[in-house]
Amino acid sequence: MSASPGAAWHPTTPFSTSLTTSLTPVLGREADLDRVLAMIDDPSNRLITLTGPGGVGKTRLAQHVAATMIDEFDRDVVYVPLASIRDVEVVLLTIGQALDIRFEANEAPEDRLVQAFEDRPQLVLVLDNFEQLLGAAPGIARLLARSAGTTILVTSQSALAIPGEHLYPLPPLPTPSPGQTTAEVILRADAVTLFVARARAVKPALVIDDRQAVTIAEICRRLDGLPLAIELAAARMNILSPDALLARLSNRLQVLRGERRGVPDRLRTMRHAIAWSYDLLTPPEQWLFRRMSVFAGGFSLDAVEALFQETDDGRDAWTVLSTLVDHSLVQAMPHPTGDVRFLMLETLRDYGLEQLDERGEAGDARLAHASHFATLAEEAEPHLYGPEQERWLNRLEPEWENIRAASEWSLANGREAFVLRLFGVTTRFATARGHVTEARGFLDRALAASGDRQSIHHCRGLVEAGNLAEDQGDQDIAQSYFTAALDLATSLGERRCQALALIGQGYVAHGRGAYATAIDVHSRAASLARETNDAHLLGRALGNLAAVSYFRGKLDDAQRYWEESGRIFASLGDEMGETLSIGNLGAVAA
Repeated sequence: MSASPGAAWHPTTPFSTSLTTSLTPVLGREADLDRVLAMIDDPSNRLITLTGPGGVGKTRLAQHVAATMIDEFDRDVVYVPLASIRDVEVVLLTIGQALDIRFEANEAPEDRLVQAFEDRPQLVLVLDNFEQLLGAAPGIARLLARSAGTTILVTSQSALAIPGEHLYPLPPLPTPSPGQTTAEVILRADAVTLFVARARAVKPALVIDDRQAVTIAEICRRLDGLPLAIELAAARMNILSPDALLARLSNRLQVLRGERRGVPDRLRTMRHAIAWSYDLLTPPEQWLFRRMSVFAGGFSLDAVEALFQETDDGRDAWTVLSTLVDHSLVQAMPHPTGDVRFLMLETLRDYGLEQLDERGEAGDARLAHASHFATLAEEAEPHLYGPEQERWLNRLEPEWENIRAASEWSLANGREAFVLRLFGVTTRFATARGHVTEARGFLDRALAASGDRQSIHHCRGLVEAGNLAEDQGDQDIAQSYFTAALDLATSLGERRCQALALIGQGYVAHGRGAYATAIDVHSRAASLARETNDAHLLGRALGNLAAVSYFRGKLDDAQRYWEESGRIFASLGDEMGETLSIGNLGAVAA
Protein backbone atom coordinates (compact mmCIF):
# COMPACT_ATOMS: atom_id res chain seq x y z
CA MET A 1 0.00 0.00 0.00
CA SER A 2 1.38 3.41 -0.91
CA ALA A 3 1.83 6.14 1.69
CA SER A 4 1.13 8.88 -0.82
CA PRO A 5 -1.53 11.18 0.62
CA GLY A 6 -4.73 11.52 -1.26
CA ALA A 7 -7.25 9.80 0.97
CA ALA A 8 -7.53 8.99 4.63
CA TRP A 9 -5.55 5.84 5.46
CA HIS A 10 -6.60 3.07 7.77
CA PRO A 11 -5.62 -0.59 7.86
CA THR A 12 -7.59 -3.11 5.88
CA THR A 13 -7.20 -5.78 8.56
CA PRO A 14 -7.35 -5.59 12.33
CA PHE A 15 -4.00 -4.58 13.76
CA SER A 16 -3.02 -4.97 17.41
CA THR A 17 -0.23 -2.96 19.04
CA SER A 18 -1.03 -3.95 22.60
CA LEU A 19 1.88 -5.10 24.71
CA THR A 20 0.77 -8.44 26.10
CA THR A 21 1.97 -9.88 29.37
CA SER A 22 4.16 -12.95 28.87
CA LEU A 23 2.85 -16.15 30.41
CA THR A 24 6.40 -17.45 30.94
CA PRO A 25 9.23 -15.63 32.70
CA VAL A 26 12.11 -14.15 30.71
CA LEU A 27 15.14 -16.17 31.79
CA GLY A 28 18.82 -15.46 31.27
CA ARG A 29 18.39 -11.90 29.99
CA GLU A 30 18.65 -9.92 33.24
CA ALA A 31 22.03 -8.41 32.33
CA ASP A 32 20.84 -7.59 28.81
CA LEU A 33 17.73 -5.92 30.23
CA ASP A 34 19.83 -3.72 32.51
CA ARG A 35 22.20 -2.74 29.71
CA VAL A 36 19.44 -1.82 27.28
CA LEU A 37 17.59 0.19 29.95
CA ALA A 38 20.83 2.04 30.67
CA MET A 39 21.27 2.78 26.96
CA ILE A 40 17.73 4.18 26.75
CA ASP A 41 18.37 6.28 29.84
CA ASP A 42 21.32 7.96 28.07
CA PRO A 43 19.85 10.86 26.04
CA SER A 44 22.63 10.55 23.46
CA ASN A 45 21.24 7.14 22.42
CA ARG A 46 18.24 8.12 20.33
CA LEU A 47 18.15 4.99 18.16
CA ILE A 48 19.04 1.59 19.64
CA THR A 49 18.87 -1.56 17.52
CA LEU A 50 18.81 -5.03 19.03
CA THR A 51 20.40 -7.33 16.45
CA GLY A 52 20.91 -11.08 16.32
CA PRO A 53 19.87 -14.24 14.47
CA GLY A 54 16.32 -15.50 14.39
CA GLY A 55 15.37 -17.28 17.59
CA VAL A 56 17.86 -15.45 19.80
CA GLY A 57 15.12 -13.59 21.67
CA LYS A 58 15.17 -10.02 20.32
CA THR A 59 11.38 -9.60 20.41
CA ARG A 60 11.13 -11.12 23.87
CA LEU A 61 13.79 -8.80 25.25
CA ALA A 62 12.26 -5.73 23.59
CA GLN A 63 8.86 -6.56 25.06
CA HIS A 64 10.48 -7.10 28.46
CA VAL A 65 12.23 -3.72 28.18
CA ALA A 66 8.97 -2.03 27.24
CA ALA A 67 7.01 -3.66 30.07
CA THR A 68 9.70 -2.80 32.60
CA MET A 69 9.76 0.84 31.53
CA ILE A 70 5.99 1.08 31.82
CA ASP A 71 5.60 -0.85 35.08
CA GLU A 72 8.66 0.29 37.01
CA PHE A 73 9.50 3.70 35.57
CA ASP A 74 6.11 4.94 34.36
CA ARG A 75 7.53 5.76 30.93
CA ASP A 76 5.51 6.54 27.83
CA VAL A 77 6.14 3.51 25.62
CA VAL A 78 4.46 2.51 22.37
CA TYR A 79 5.08 -0.97 20.95
CA VAL A 80 4.75 -1.42 17.17
CA PRO A 81 4.96 -5.01 15.81
CA LEU A 82 6.04 -4.99 12.17
CA ALA A 83 6.44 -8.70 11.33
CA SER A 84 3.30 -8.73 9.17
CA ILE A 85 4.30 -5.61 7.22
CA ARG A 86 6.12 -5.97 3.90
CA ASP A 87 5.55 -2.57 2.24
CA VAL A 88 8.06 0.05 3.36
CA GLU A 89 5.60 2.75 2.32
CA VAL A 90 3.24 1.95 5.18
CA VAL A 91 5.76 1.87 8.04
CA LEU A 92 5.09 5.45 9.13
CA LEU A 93 1.36 4.88 8.74
CA THR A 94 1.63 1.78 10.94
CA ILE A 95 3.47 3.76 13.61
CA GLY A 96 0.70 6.34 13.40
CA GLN A 97 -1.93 3.68 13.93
CA ALA A 98 -0.11 2.51 17.07
CA LEU A 99 -0.34 6.09 18.29
CA ASP A 100 -4.10 6.20 17.51
CA ILE A 101 -3.53 8.70 14.73
CA ARG A 102 -5.89 8.89 11.78
CA PHE A 103 -4.21 10.32 8.73
CA GLU A 104 -6.37 12.65 6.73
CA ALA A 105 -6.29 13.15 3.01
CA ASN A 106 -3.27 15.08 1.72
CA GLU A 107 -1.59 14.90 5.14
CA ALA A 108 2.10 13.92 5.10
CA PRO A 109 2.58 11.01 7.56
CA GLU A 110 6.02 12.23 8.65
CA ASP A 111 4.73 15.71 9.52
CA ARG A 112 1.79 14.30 11.43
CA LEU A 113 4.03 11.95 13.43
CA VAL A 114 6.43 14.75 14.32
CA GLN A 115 3.49 16.74 15.63
CA ALA A 116 2.28 13.76 17.67
CA PHE A 117 5.76 13.21 19.12
CA GLU A 118 5.88 16.84 20.24
CA ASP A 119 2.75 16.18 22.28
CA ARG A 120 4.39 13.16 23.93
CA PRO A 121 7.82 14.23 25.24
CA GLN A 122 10.18 11.42 26.28
CA LEU A 123 8.29 8.88 24.15
CA VAL A 124 9.98 5.49 23.68
CA LEU A 125 8.90 3.87 20.42
CA VAL A 126 9.57 0.12 20.06
CA LEU A 127 9.68 -1.06 16.44
CA ASP A 128 9.73 -4.86 16.46
CA ASN A 129 10.94 -6.92 13.45
CA PHE A 130 12.34 -4.33 11.10
CA GLU A 131 14.66 -6.54 9.01
CA GLN A 132 12.26 -6.86 6.06
CA LEU A 133 11.68 -3.09 6.00
CA LEU A 134 15.22 -1.71 5.80
CA GLY A 135 14.17 0.50 2.90
CA ALA A 136 12.11 2.48 5.41
CA ALA A 137 15.18 3.32 7.52
CA PRO A 138 15.77 6.77 5.95
CA GLY A 139 12.25 7.75 6.99
CA ILE A 140 13.02 6.71 10.56
CA ALA A 141 16.20 8.82 10.46
CA ARG A 142 14.26 11.88 9.33
CA LEU A 143 11.63 11.29 11.99
CA LEU A 144 14.26 11.16 14.73
CA ALA A 145 16.05 14.23 13.43
CA ARG A 146 12.82 16.22 13.74
CA SER A 147 11.75 14.80 17.14
CA ALA A 148 14.27 15.77 19.80
CA GLY A 149 12.63 14.01 22.76
CA THR A 150 11.85 10.66 21.16
CA THR A 151 13.87 7.44 21.57
CA ILE A 152 13.38 4.47 19.25
CA LEU A 153 14.21 0.87 20.16
CA VAL A 154 14.32 -1.42 17.11
CA THR A 155 14.64 -5.19 16.80
CA SER A 156 16.14 -6.34 13.52
CA GLN A 157 18.41 -9.05 12.21
CA SER A 158 20.24 -6.28 10.33
CA ALA A 159 21.35 -2.85 11.38
CA LEU A 160 19.36 0.06 9.93
CA ALA A 161 22.70 1.68 9.02
CA ILE A 162 21.53 5.26 9.55
CA PRO A 163 23.24 8.11 11.44
CA GLY A 164 23.01 7.95 15.22
CA GLU A 165 22.22 4.24 15.41
CA HIS A 166 23.63 2.34 18.41
CA LEU A 167 23.73 -1.44 18.02
CA TYR A 168 23.16 -3.96 20.78
CA PRO A 169 24.06 -7.39 19.35
CA LEU A 170 22.09 -9.92 21.40
CA PRO A 171 24.17 -13.10 21.83
CA PRO A 172 22.81 -16.60 22.45
CA LEU A 173 22.51 -17.65 26.07
CA PRO A 174 25.73 -18.83 27.74
CA THR A 175 26.14 -22.61 27.86
CA PRO A 176 28.27 -24.66 30.28
CA SER A 177 31.79 -25.54 29.23
CA PRO A 178 32.34 -29.23 28.35
CA GLY A 179 34.56 -29.64 31.39
CA GLN A 180 31.75 -28.98 33.86
CA THR A 181 30.32 -32.22 35.23
CA THR A 182 28.20 -31.45 38.31
CA ALA A 183 24.55 -30.48 38.33
CA GLU A 184 25.23 -27.76 40.88
CA VAL A 185 27.52 -25.91 38.47
CA ILE A 186 25.77 -26.76 35.20
CA LEU A 187 22.35 -25.58 36.38
CA ARG A 188 23.74 -22.07 36.88
CA ALA A 189 24.21 -21.57 33.14
CA ASP A 190 21.46 -19.42 31.62
CA ALA A 191 20.82 -21.79 28.70
CA VAL A 192 20.38 -24.73 31.07
CA THR A 193 18.16 -22.69 33.39
CA LEU A 194 15.84 -21.95 30.47
CA PHE A 195 15.82 -25.57 29.29
CA VAL A 196 15.00 -26.92 32.76
CA ALA A 197 12.23 -24.38 33.32
CA ARG A 198 10.56 -25.19 30.01
CA ALA A 199 11.09 -28.94 30.48
CA ARG A 200 9.44 -28.87 33.91
CA ALA A 201 6.48 -27.05 32.38
CA VAL A 202 5.69 -30.26 30.46
CA LYS A 203 7.26 -32.73 32.91
CA PRO A 204 6.87 -31.35 36.45
CA ALA A 205 8.46 -34.38 38.14
CA LEU A 206 11.75 -33.99 36.25
CA VAL A 207 14.70 -34.67 38.55
CA ILE A 208 18.20 -33.80 37.37
CA ASP A 209 21.30 -35.57 38.67
CA ASP A 210 24.88 -35.01 37.59
CA ARG A 211 24.69 -37.37 34.62
CA GLN A 212 21.49 -35.85 33.27
CA ALA A 213 22.87 -32.36 33.84
CA VAL A 214 25.89 -33.18 31.65
CA THR A 215 23.52 -34.41 28.92
CA ILE A 216 21.35 -31.29 29.14
CA ALA A 217 24.45 -29.12 28.95
CA GLU A 218 25.44 -30.87 25.72
CA ILE A 219 21.91 -30.38 24.35
CA CYS A 220 22.16 -26.65 25.03
CA ARG A 221 25.59 -26.48 23.36
CA ARG A 222 24.30 -28.38 20.34
CA LEU A 223 21.46 -25.84 20.10
CA ASP A 224 23.95 -22.95 20.13
CA GLY A 225 22.32 -21.44 23.22
CA LEU A 226 19.45 -20.13 21.06
CA PRO A 227 16.42 -19.56 23.31
CA LEU A 228 13.85 -20.55 20.67
CA ALA A 229 15.70 -23.79 19.90
CA ILE A 230 16.05 -24.56 23.61
CA GLU A 231 12.34 -23.98 24.25
CA LEU A 232 11.32 -26.15 21.30
CA ALA A 233 13.67 -28.95 22.41
CA ALA A 234 12.58 -28.76 26.04
CA ALA A 235 8.97 -29.23 24.95
CA ARG A 236 10.01 -32.72 23.73
CA MET A 237 10.82 -33.73 27.29
CA ASN A 238 7.19 -34.73 27.75
CA ILE A 239 8.02 -37.99 25.94
CA LEU A 240 11.84 -38.12 25.75
CA SER A 241 14.61 -38.49 28.29
CA PRO A 242 17.59 -36.12 28.01
CA ASP A 243 19.68 -38.93 26.49
CA ALA A 244 17.01 -39.73 23.89
CA LEU A 245 16.61 -36.06 23.01
CA LEU A 246 20.36 -35.60 22.57
CA ALA A 247 20.55 -38.65 20.32
CA ARG A 248 17.90 -37.16 18.04
CA LEU A 249 19.66 -33.82 17.64
CA SER A 250 21.62 -35.18 14.69
CA ASN A 251 18.56 -33.85 12.86
CA ARG A 252 17.99 -30.64 14.79
CA LEU A 253 15.42 -29.06 12.51
CA GLN A 254 13.19 -32.13 12.65
CA VAL A 255 13.29 -32.15 16.44
CA LEU A 256 12.84 -28.38 16.78
CA ARG A 257 9.25 -28.28 15.67
CA GLY A 258 6.02 -28.50 17.57
CA GLU A 259 2.53 -27.17 18.05
CA ARG A 260 3.31 -23.73 19.45
CA ARG A 261 0.06 -21.79 19.49
CA GLY A 262 -0.27 -18.11 20.18
CA VAL A 263 3.05 -17.19 18.55
CA PRO A 264 3.85 -15.73 15.10
CA ASP A 265 4.26 -18.27 12.30
CA ARG A 266 7.98 -17.48 12.02
CA LEU A 267 8.48 -18.73 15.60
CA ARG A 268 6.43 -21.93 15.46
CA THR A 269 9.46 -24.01 14.52
CA MET A 270 13.18 -23.37 14.24
CA ARG A 271 12.96 -24.05 10.51
CA HIS A 272 10.34 -21.30 10.17
CA ALA A 273 12.52 -18.86 12.10
CA ILE A 274 15.52 -19.50 9.84
CA ALA A 275 13.43 -19.54 6.66
CA TRP A 276 12.12 -16.07 7.57
CA SER A 277 15.73 -14.80 7.60
CA TYR A 278 16.78 -16.77 4.51
CA ASP A 279 13.87 -15.50 2.42
CA LEU A 280 14.96 -11.89 3.02
CA LEU A 281 18.25 -12.55 1.20
CA THR A 282 18.92 -11.94 -2.49
CA PRO A 283 19.63 -15.03 -4.64
CA PRO A 284 23.44 -14.50 -4.55
CA GLU A 285 23.30 -14.13 -0.77
CA GLN A 286 21.19 -17.27 -0.45
CA TRP A 287 23.67 -19.11 -2.70
CA LEU A 288 26.65 -18.16 -0.54
CA PHE A 289 24.75 -18.95 2.68
CA ARG A 290 24.05 -22.47 1.36
CA ARG A 291 27.62 -22.85 0.15
CA MET A 292 29.14 -21.80 3.48
CA SER A 293 27.13 -24.39 5.36
CA VAL A 294 29.75 -26.99 4.37
CA PHE A 295 32.28 -25.32 6.66
CA ALA A 296 32.71 -26.94 10.06
CA GLY A 297 33.94 -25.08 13.12
CA GLY A 298 34.37 -21.72 11.41
CA PHE A 299 36.17 -20.47 8.33
CA SER A 300 38.37 -17.71 6.96
CA LEU A 301 37.72 -15.13 4.25
CA ASP A 302 40.19 -16.99 2.02
CA ALA A 303 38.07 -20.13 2.34
CA VAL A 304 34.92 -18.22 1.39
CA GLU A 305 36.65 -16.75 -1.65
CA ALA A 306 37.72 -20.27 -2.72
CA LEU A 307 34.07 -21.38 -2.79
CA PHE A 308 32.70 -18.17 -4.27
CA GLN A 309 31.39 -17.60 -7.77
CA GLU A 310 30.90 -14.18 -9.32
CA THR A 311 27.42 -12.79 -8.77
CA ASP A 312 25.17 -11.30 -11.41
CA ASP A 313 25.43 -7.90 -9.73
CA GLY A 314 29.24 -7.96 -9.69
CA ARG A 315 29.66 -8.19 -5.92
CA ASP A 316 32.72 -10.00 -4.58
CA ALA A 317 32.90 -12.60 -1.81
CA TRP A 318 33.75 -10.05 0.88
CA THR A 319 30.76 -7.87 0.03
CA VAL A 320 28.26 -10.74 0.05
CA LEU A 321 29.77 -12.20 3.23
CA SER A 322 29.50 -8.78 4.90
CA THR A 323 25.80 -8.74 4.08
CA LEU A 324 25.32 -12.14 5.73
CA VAL A 325 27.17 -10.87 8.81
CA ASP A 326 24.93 -7.79 8.82
CA HIS A 327 21.89 -10.08 8.67
CA SER A 328 23.15 -11.99 11.75
CA LEU A 329 23.37 -15.23 9.75
CA VAL A 330 27.15 -15.36 10.08
CA GLN A 331 29.23 -14.21 13.05
CA ALA A 332 32.59 -12.46 12.71
CA MET A 333 34.84 -13.76 15.48
CA PRO A 334 38.26 -12.32 16.39
CA HIS A 335 40.95 -15.00 16.60
CA PRO A 336 44.05 -15.02 18.85
CA THR A 337 46.23 -14.87 15.71
CA GLY A 338 44.76 -11.45 14.95
CA ASP A 339 42.77 -12.70 11.99
CA VAL A 340 38.99 -12.62 11.79
CA ARG A 341 37.21 -15.94 11.44
CA PHE A 342 33.59 -16.47 10.62
CA LEU A 343 31.10 -18.84 12.17
CA MET A 344 27.62 -20.11 11.36
CA LEU A 345 25.61 -21.34 14.31
CA GLU A 346 25.08 -25.08 13.91
CA THR A 347 21.30 -24.69 13.73
CA LEU A 348 21.65 -22.22 10.83
CA ARG A 349 24.23 -24.49 9.24
CA ASP A 350 21.81 -27.41 9.32
CA TYR A 351 19.27 -25.33 7.41
CA GLY A 352 21.90 -24.37 4.84
CA LEU A 353 22.89 -28.01 4.34
CA GLU A 354 19.23 -28.90 3.95
CA GLN A 355 18.88 -26.27 1.23
CA LEU A 356 22.07 -27.49 -0.49
CA ASP A 357 20.68 -31.02 -0.69
CA GLU A 358 17.28 -29.87 -1.94
CA ARG A 359 18.93 -27.97 -4.82
CA GLY A 360 21.39 -30.73 -5.70
CA GLU A 361 24.36 -28.47 -4.91
CA ALA A 362 25.91 -30.42 -2.05
CA GLY A 363 28.37 -32.44 -4.15
CA ASP A 364 29.87 -29.37 -5.86
CA ALA A 365 30.11 -27.46 -2.59
CA ARG A 366 31.79 -30.36 -0.78
CA LEU A 367 34.21 -30.88 -3.67
CA ALA A 368 35.22 -27.21 -3.60
CA HIS A 369 35.59 -27.40 0.18
CA ALA A 370 37.87 -30.46 0.04
CA SER A 371 39.90 -28.97 -2.80
CA HIS A 372 40.48 -25.74 -0.87
CA PHE A 373 41.77 -27.46 2.24
CA ALA A 374 43.99 -29.85 0.29
CA THR A 375 45.49 -26.82 -1.43
CA LEU A 376 45.91 -25.06 1.92
CA ALA A 377 47.75 -28.10 3.32
CA GLU A 378 50.14 -28.13 0.37
CA GLU A 379 50.71 -24.41 0.76
CA ALA A 380 51.46 -24.91 4.45
CA GLU A 381 54.03 -27.74 4.06
CA PRO A 382 57.21 -25.71 3.37
CA HIS A 383 56.34 -23.25 6.13
CA LEU A 384 55.99 -25.97 8.78
CA TYR A 385 59.77 -26.36 8.84
CA GLY A 386 60.92 -22.74 8.59
CA PRO A 387 60.80 -19.46 10.53
CA GLU A 388 57.02 -19.20 10.05
CA GLN A 389 56.26 -22.66 11.39
CA GLU A 390 54.43 -21.44 14.51
CA ARG A 391 52.27 -19.07 12.48
CA TRP A 392 51.32 -21.85 10.08
CA LEU A 393 50.66 -24.34 12.85
CA ASN A 394 48.34 -21.74 14.35
CA ARG A 395 46.74 -21.16 10.97
CA LEU A 396 45.98 -24.87 10.49
CA GLU A 397 44.76 -25.53 14.03
CA PRO A 398 41.39 -23.71 13.74
CA GLU A 399 40.81 -25.56 10.44
CA TRP A 400 40.98 -29.02 12.02
CA GLU A 401 37.22 -29.51 11.94
CA ASN A 402 37.19 -28.51 8.27
CA ILE A 403 40.06 -30.90 7.54
CA ARG A 404 38.15 -33.65 9.31
CA ALA A 405 34.91 -32.86 7.42
CA ALA A 406 36.73 -32.74 4.07
CA SER A 407 38.40 -36.08 4.82
CA GLU A 408 35.17 -37.82 5.80
CA TRP A 409 33.39 -36.58 2.68
CA SER A 410 36.30 -37.53 0.44
CA LEU A 411 36.48 -41.06 1.81
CA ALA A 412 32.72 -41.52 1.47
CA ASN A 413 32.69 -40.29 -2.13
CA GLY A 414 35.68 -41.96 -3.78
CA ARG A 415 37.91 -38.90 -3.50
CA GLU A 416 40.73 -40.49 -1.48
CA ALA A 417 43.33 -38.33 -3.26
CA PHE A 418 42.20 -35.33 -1.23
CA VAL A 419 42.97 -37.18 2.02
CA LEU A 420 46.39 -38.19 0.70
CA ARG A 421 47.06 -34.57 -0.24
CA LEU A 422 45.85 -33.32 3.14
CA PHE A 423 47.88 -35.65 5.32
CA GLY A 424 50.76 -36.48 3.01
CA VAL A 425 52.19 -33.03 3.78
CA THR A 426 50.93 -32.03 7.23
CA THR A 427 51.86 -34.79 9.67
CA ARG A 428 54.17 -32.34 11.45
CA PHE A 429 51.03 -30.36 12.24
CA ALA A 430 49.21 -33.53 13.33
CA THR A 431 52.01 -34.60 15.66
CA ALA A 432 52.61 -31.09 17.03
CA ARG A 433 48.94 -30.48 17.80
CA GLY A 434 47.80 -33.89 19.05
CA HIS A 435 45.90 -35.19 16.02
CA VAL A 436 48.03 -38.28 15.37
CA THR A 437 45.35 -40.94 15.91
CA GLU A 438 42.77 -39.26 13.67
CA ALA A 439 45.29 -38.38 10.97
CA ARG A 440 46.58 -41.94 10.93
CA GLY A 441 43.05 -43.31 10.67
CA PHE A 442 42.27 -41.09 7.70
CA LEU A 443 45.48 -42.05 5.91
CA ASP A 444 45.01 -45.77 6.56
CA ARG A 445 41.50 -45.63 5.10
CA ALA A 446 42.56 -43.54 2.09
CA LEU A 447 45.50 -45.80 1.23
CA ALA A 448 43.33 -48.90 1.47
CA ALA A 449 40.68 -47.43 -0.84
CA SER A 450 42.89 -45.48 -3.24
CA GLY A 451 42.32 -46.28 -6.89
CA ASP A 452 45.51 -44.54 -8.04
CA ARG A 453 48.41 -46.35 -6.43
CA GLN A 454 51.06 -44.97 -8.79
CA SER A 455 50.93 -41.30 -7.87
CA ILE A 456 53.21 -39.07 -5.81
CA HIS A 457 50.27 -38.42 -3.49
CA HIS A 458 49.98 -42.14 -2.78
CA CYS A 459 53.71 -42.29 -2.18
CA ARG A 460 53.67 -39.39 0.28
CA GLY A 461 50.64 -40.90 1.96
CA LEU A 462 52.52 -44.17 2.49
CA VAL A 463 55.46 -42.31 4.04
CA GLU A 464 53.35 -40.28 6.41
CA ALA A 465 51.15 -43.24 7.38
CA GLY A 466 54.41 -45.01 8.25
CA ASN A 467 55.61 -42.03 10.31
CA LEU A 468 52.35 -41.93 12.28
CA ALA A 469 52.40 -45.70 12.86
CA GLU A 470 56.02 -45.49 14.03
CA ASP A 471 55.11 -42.58 16.29
CA GLN A 472 52.54 -44.81 17.97
CA GLY A 473 54.95 -47.75 18.32
CA ASP A 474 53.52 -49.95 15.54
CA GLN A 475 56.89 -50.83 14.05
CA ASP A 476 55.80 -53.69 11.78
CA ILE A 477 53.03 -51.65 10.17
CA ALA A 478 55.34 -48.67 9.82
CA GLN A 479 58.01 -50.80 8.13
CA SER A 480 55.49 -52.16 5.62
CA TYR A 481 54.39 -48.63 4.71
CA PHE A 482 58.00 -47.38 4.34
CA THR A 483 58.95 -50.35 2.18
CA ALA A 484 55.96 -49.82 -0.11
CA ALA A 485 56.76 -46.10 -0.28
CA LEU A 486 60.40 -46.74 -1.20
CA ASP A 487 59.43 -49.16 -3.96
CA LEU A 488 56.87 -46.73 -5.39
CA ALA A 489 59.18 -43.72 -5.14
CA THR A 490 61.93 -45.64 -6.91
CA SER A 491 59.59 -46.64 -9.74
CA LEU A 492 58.35 -43.05 -10.05
CA GLY A 493 61.85 -41.61 -9.91
CA GLU A 494 60.80 -39.40 -6.96
CA ARG A 495 64.08 -39.01 -5.10
CA ARG A 496 62.67 -36.83 -2.31
CA CYS A 497 60.03 -39.42 -1.52
CA GLN A 498 62.76 -42.07 -1.62
CA ALA A 499 64.73 -40.15 0.98
CA LEU A 500 61.65 -39.73 3.17
CA ALA A 501 60.94 -43.48 3.00
CA LEU A 502 64.57 -44.27 3.88
CA ILE A 503 64.42 -41.94 6.90
CA GLY A 504 61.29 -43.80 7.99
CA GLN A 505 63.04 -47.14 7.66
CA GLY A 506 65.86 -45.72 9.74
CA TYR A 507 63.41 -44.82 12.51
CA VAL A 508 62.15 -48.40 12.60
CA ALA A 509 65.66 -49.92 12.52
CA HIS A 510 66.75 -47.60 15.33
CA GLY A 511 63.71 -48.52 17.41
CA ARG A 512 64.52 -52.22 16.96
CA GLY A 513 68.15 -51.72 17.90
CA ALA A 514 69.38 -52.53 14.38
CA TYR A 515 71.86 -49.66 14.43
CA ALA A 516 73.94 -50.74 11.42
CA THR A 517 70.83 -50.84 9.24
CA ALA A 518 69.73 -47.47 10.60
CA ILE A 519 73.12 -45.90 9.76
CA ASP A 520 72.94 -47.33 6.26
CA VAL A 521 69.46 -46.05 5.36
CA HIS A 522 69.95 -42.65 6.99
CA SER A 523 73.24 -42.26 5.08
CA ARG A 524 71.46 -43.08 1.81
CA ALA A 525 68.78 -40.53 2.68
CA ALA A 526 71.45 -37.90 3.37
CA SER A 527 73.05 -38.62 -0.02
CA LEU A 528 69.74 -38.19 -1.81
CA ALA A 529 69.13 -34.94 0.08
CA ARG A 530 72.50 -33.59 -1.03
CA GLU A 531 71.84 -34.63 -4.63
CA THR A 532 68.53 -32.77 -4.66
CA ASN A 533 69.80 -29.77 -2.66
CA ASP A 534 67.08 -30.34 -0.08
CA ALA A 535 68.60 -28.68 2.98
CA HIS A 536 65.81 -29.48 5.38
CA LEU A 537 65.78 -33.15 4.44
CA LEU A 538 69.54 -33.22 4.87
CA GLY A 539 69.20 -31.72 8.35
CA ARG A 540 66.73 -34.45 9.31
CA ALA A 541 68.93 -37.25 7.94
CA LEU A 542 72.00 -35.90 9.78
CA GLY A 543 70.06 -35.54 13.01
CA ASN A 544 68.96 -39.14 12.74
CA LEU A 545 72.54 -40.28 12.04
CA ALA A 546 73.58 -38.38 15.17
CA ALA A 547 70.93 -40.13 17.27
CA VAL A 548 71.95 -43.59 16.11
CA SER A 549 75.63 -42.75 16.68
CA TYR A 550 74.85 -41.55 20.19
CA PHE A 551 73.12 -44.82 21.08
CA ARG A 552 76.05 -46.77 19.58
CA GLY A 553 78.35 -44.87 21.92
CA LYS A 554 80.10 -43.01 19.10
CA LEU A 555 79.83 -39.58 20.70
CA ASP A 556 82.28 -37.81 18.38
CA ASP A 557 80.18 -38.81 15.35
CA ALA A 558 77.01 -37.83 17.17
CA GLN A 559 78.43 -34.41 18.01
CA ARG A 560 79.60 -33.81 14.43
CA TYR A 561 76.25 -34.77 12.92
CA TRP A 562 74.20 -32.71 15.41
CA GLU A 563 76.40 -29.67 14.94
CA GLU A 564 75.91 -29.83 11.17
CA SER A 565 72.16 -30.46 11.42
CA GLY A 566 71.85 -27.59 13.92
CA ARG A 567 73.60 -25.21 11.52
CA ILE A 568 71.30 -26.29 8.70
CA PHE A 569 68.12 -25.82 10.79
CA ALA A 570 69.38 -22.42 12.01
CA SER A 571 69.98 -21.28 8.42
CA LEU A 572 66.44 -22.36 7.52
CA GLY A 573 64.86 -20.68 10.55
CA ASP A 574 63.57 -24.05 11.80
CA GLU A 575 63.55 -23.26 15.52
CA MET A 576 62.12 -26.66 16.44
CA GLY A 577 64.88 -28.55 14.61
CA GLU A 578 67.61 -26.20 15.87
CA THR A 579 66.44 -26.47 19.47
CA LEU A 580 66.38 -30.26 19.25
CA SER A 581 69.95 -30.33 17.89
CA ILE A 582 71.23 -28.00 20.60
CA GLY A 583 69.51 -30.01 23.32
CA ASN A 584 71.05 -33.23 22.03
CA LEU A 585 74.50 -31.67 21.92
CA GLY A 586 74.02 -30.90 25.58
CA ALA A 587 73.38 -34.59 26.21
CA VAL A 588 76.63 -35.48 24.40
CA ALA A 589 78.61 -33.05 26.52
CA ALA A 590 77.09 -34.24 29.81
